[in-house]
Amino acid sequence: SAASGINSLSSTFLRIVGSSPNVNISSNPQIVAGAPGQMLIIMGTSDTNTVRFDDGAGLLLAGAVSFTVGNSDILQLVYDAGLSAWVEIGRSNN
Repeated sequence: SAASGINSLSSTFLRIVGSSPNVNISSNPQIVAGAPGQMLIIMGTSDTNTVRFDDGAGLLLAGAVSFTVGNSDILQLVYDAGLSAWVEIGRSNN
């Protein structure tokens, strides 16, 4: 389930949906470590079954502001091995 986080990356583009009705990822890290400089784009597929990402636990989000990914919303990240974290590049609330 999404609550256990994203624990494998087979692509740099992920379409994500929460379980009913929505998910706040509670694992640490929220997303498994990537390679230095690796980019990751996460796109939501549901406004009902959303997924919330919080600053911390392996994520450095802009302004330390959480982001809930719904249908067609996008969170773009890059992995920084020195920080051991995914760093937000941008978000789009569509």
